Amino acid sequence: VSPGPLTAIDIDAAAIPDLVPVLSVVAAAAKGTTRIYNAGRLRLKESDRIETVRRMLEALGASAEETADGLLIHGGKPLAGGTVDSCNDHRIAMAAAVGKQVAGMDLFRPKWSALPPCLRRPWGPSHIKKPGMP
Repeated sequence: VSPGPLTAIDIDAAAIPDLVPVLSVVAAAAKGTTRIYNAGRLRLKESDRIETVRRMLEALGASAEETADGLLIHGGKPLAGGTVDSCNDHRIAMAAAVGKQVAGMDLFRPKWSALPPCLRRPWGPSHIKKPGMP
């Protein structure tokens, strides 16, 4: 594995629904439109993860659309930062933390109750933001 440019792909999430939040953040950094499909059961998780992922991406400055069973993520522009509501869903909180790495942002502090106990430690500022952002 080596670093390189990211390109949009189609992702069949039928067998990997729990990876959709984090893959969505990576897709936001990829050039083009990534389509995630066969993920309808995500609407029945701790939150409606399809809606919550879209809202997370939009809060970070990405462009995303919900479909009946997934997402269209229009990637390729830098994430701008912003406040992310994890909706008490640990996978959303962890995906937003990956957004920090993708965008080079200061880290955020999600609601502790959204995180597994092994991840409950100081995370820095109370929201994701780019350095110098108020």
